Amino acid sequence: MNGALKRSWKNFLVLAMTCVFSASTMGGLYQSYSGDAEALRGNSAGSSSVSAEDGETVPVNRLTGISDVSFSNGYALNAEDELPAGVIYDDNDVITVIVKLKDQSLLSKATYDMGMDVDEFALTEEGVRYNTQLEKSRDGFIRTHSSKILSVGYEYSTIFNGFAANIYYKSLSALEKDPNVESVLISETYNKPLTVTENDVNVYDTGIYDSSDIDYDGSGTVVAILDTGLDYTHTAFQNQPTGQLALTMDDVDAVFDELAAKQLDAANEDNVQQLRAEDLYYSDKVPFMYDYADSDWDVYPVNDHGTHVAGIIAGKDDVITGVATQAQLAIFKVFGNEDEGAPQELSLIHI
Repeated sequence: MNGALKRSWKNFLVLAMTCVFSASTMGGLYQSYSGDAEALRGNSAGSSSVSAEDGETVPVNRLTGISDVSFSNGYALNAEDELPAGVIYDDNDVITVIVKLKDQSLLSKATYDMGMDVDEFALTEEGVRYNTQLEKSRDGFIRTHSSKILSVGYEYSTIFNGFAANIYYKSLSALEKDPNVESVLISETYNKPLTVTENDVNVYDTGIYDSSDIDYDGSGTVVAILDTGLDYTHTAFQNQPTGQLALTMDDVDAVFDELAAKQLDAANEDNVQQLRAEDLYYSDKVPFMYDYADSDWDVYPVNDHGTHVAGIIAGKDDVITGVATQAQLAIFKVFGNEDEGAPQELSLIHI
């Protein structure tokens, strides 16, 4: 990967982790972690299993081996801790948990041991070997606790090494007490966001902040939006950036085979056409889009909140003027077409 391409994707990831929610009204949508963008490196698509000592198998959904995300340990539940007010579980209730193991993450290994960017390290032989080592660690833990784990979902290894699983609530204590575990988080489902148009600061008639006195217009920037999707046919997103592009079709094509979106799409039996890089790159204005909730490329929403957020950030037409009209938009649809909530363990894999 050449230097310019690497810098482009690095900038993309940084913005994805930091810029999305300040322009929206999503409030506590991601209260327990700060999500970022697309998982650049993933394992092969499809399902496999880990054998237990008694011959039974635990299903493992190996869609993404690396998910760039961090979450606050303040929301991790120890079995002895009190549950949030109003939440009561019976011993036999099935819950989804995110188990964070104590292994050194891929990011930590790259940064502190190798002195490299994690995206660069992940492509090296050493990075591949270490990622395999983290996978074996997860497999070993799953095998040890196969009698307590009902099923295994998504797996993570960039910011932390761990996985999502369904368990009975009564098994939470045993998982949390394992010496290889740093924390166990009970996954939540976040309600679909609502659009609020009132704004008391300096705004246009549309309620969008008036940034006309600011020299910066978003040129050379990609803003990632994790939301309900985007009405990409809207006139506000047809005006293409005229300055420097932070993300091009060539950039997306260069890493396409390693994107989690490709693997998710291939695993979806309802998709009749194989995903292509050009499906992800809608235009220079929207250089990346994928529906992670429904595992297909079409991010057209049933709830318009994501379109509102995108318009606030970078839309431009005869009516709408966004805050940074020359910025590009990367769209990560995390709310499904059923217009329901977004499970936390799914939101963790978009990077």
